[in-house]
Amino acid sequence: MGALTAEGHPAAPQIAQVALVDLEGLADAVAAMVGGTVTIEDVQSRVLASSSTHEDVDELRRRTILGRRVPPSTVAALRETGFFPCAVGFGGCGSPPG
Repeated sequence: MGALTAEGHPAAPQIAQVALVDLEGLADAVAAMVGGTVTIEDVQSRVLASSSTHEDVDELRRRTILGRRVPPSTVAALRETGFFPCAVGFGGCGSPPG
């Protein structure tokens, strides 16, 4: 598998070694880079993978991981603020509400 890239930039070394079919590995690599728990979700906000590091996880992420989907109230808030189109377009939209 090729390296994951965004907008023509090479992937960070931690991510370049992860096969693109290994979502758990990708979540762990990103979590190591950002120093926090990571979830990877589909377009219906269902959890496809989460990092294995769960120290200091916030309540919303804990509920998302345990429920295997983002809570509906959070999805509604993300839609209302325009976060989804921004995140999909890599538009530098900052942090989601919460």
